[in-house]
Amino acid sequence: MDLVMKVVDKIRSDLLAKLVRSIVMRLLQAMESNFKRLMNTEGVKLAYKISEIGKKLGCKSAESWKSDQKFMQFLVITYMNSPNQYGKLSKVDRADL
Repeated sequence: MDLVMKVVDKIRSDLLAKLVRSIVMRLLQAMESNFKRLMNTEGVKLAYKISEIGKKLGCKSAESWKSDQKFMQFLVITYMNSPNQYGKLSKVDRADL
């Protein structure tokens, strides 16, 4: 019996689609840098909190801070270099900056 992989444009099986999606997501996460991972977790949280504070203080542009990638990058760099986080984040590759 010949086993040949067939290339398809669309996966018809819902179960197979879920499995493939799960595998692809894990691969993407594994390839993502530690800095990028911090941007997507701590950066988003910090930007949201600071945006909410800014809105309460009457800053009209504060809403856009939540999605500003450069602002999040600044916040993560500041977060990484804060004295209480510096030792915990030693595994972050500084070359990712």
